[in-house]
Amino acid sequence: MGWAVSAPQYFLDLKALTGILTLTWPAARSLAGDRELGLILDEDAERRLLHLHELRKRPGKKHFSRALTDPAPDSLAFAACSAIADTILSADSSDAALEMLAPVLRALGQLTEFAKALASTLRHARSMSLPLRIILVHEQAATPHLVARYRPSADGPLLPRISSGKRRA
Repeated sequence: MGWAVSAPQYFLDLKALTGILTLTWPAARSLAGDRELGLILDEDAERRLLHLHELRKRPGKKHFSRALTDPAPDSLAFAACSAIADTILSADSSDAALEMLAPVLRALGQLTEFAKALASTLRHARSMSLPLRIILVHEQAATPHLVARYRPSADGPLLPRISSGKRRA
């Protein structure tokens, strides 16, 4: 996305982004590379919905979010979704990443109420890099000027930096 991040941060971003891609599938179908990978992810999405319906029938805590966003148990589906996320994270610039994510961002607005709440949690994850959070939350490229205006807060949301002009001792 045009920003240098550490290896651990890359994997945290990869995990968060695969959850969002899974939640909004088939919005990122154009990034799947070939038809076969798209079909594999279609099948994975169908399995997830079936699992979600099964969870709703069970008594007790259901962990709905896991059915929708956990890494795919099928290694091909997991690899396909991870490859799409890597394509986005490896974009030359934030503008390019934002362009690739445009259908995903549109799909986030069309989710059910439960899925919207889950998507909001994923979009605001404190573990995500600041540039990726800016793209997902504000739906704009993470420019150096914009990144400099924000800092992660202790409770997760992006907050503007407050500059009083005075240095603290």
